[in-house]
Amino acid sequence: MIIRTIATLMFAATLVSCVNLEPVEDELKLYALGSVSDRPSTVFPDDPSDVVYIGRPDLPAYLDNNRIVVRSENGLITPLDGVRWAEPLEEGVARALSEYISRADGQFVSGYYPWPLLDHETIQVRVRFSELSFEDDGSIHVVAFWWASSQENSLLKGGILEPQDIKWTPGDPATLVAAFNQILEQMGQIISSKR
Repeated sequence: MIIRTIATLMFAATLVSCVNLEPVEDELKLYALGSVSDRPSTVFPDDPSDVVYIGRPDLPAYLDNNRIVVRSENGLITPLDGVRWAEPLEEGVARALSEYISRADGQFVSGYYPWPLLDHETIQVRVRFSELSFEDDGSIHVVAFWWASSQENSLLKGGILEPQDIKWTPGDPATLVAAFNQILEQMGQIISSKR
């Protein structure tokens, strides 16, 4: 009987201690690519060849998670503390690129990865980042190839983007996101100008 009483008191003390824990504020910051200002007004085009779909972007494998990471000169990958991407990076790149293409000249983007390609005659734009690293010294290294192809996978146009003048402020993830947006905006302008 005494053992049962002691066990009951211990169990009750455990429950009370769990209830009395004070909440800890979550300081995690989530970042998304793209801009919420200057939304373009787009009109569905008369010519179906003016409609594009943004396919799944190819990113370096070390970016295949929700952590925002920087790279040192010797190749060490370090996640930034307290910050994450708000969505899978591939989806964020595709969505933001579609916004920047639409903004550049009002070109209609019918969808982007991971949405399905609804019409197989729609021109698909693909992007491959063969190099994309945000360095711990504030520099950014980017080599990105893009191409637009038709249903028959015939190459219609393409190009390369290697911006040299974009920097971010180490320790300030908002500047890293702004720099990434600047890269995607430049790419959107180039793709739109090659129509």
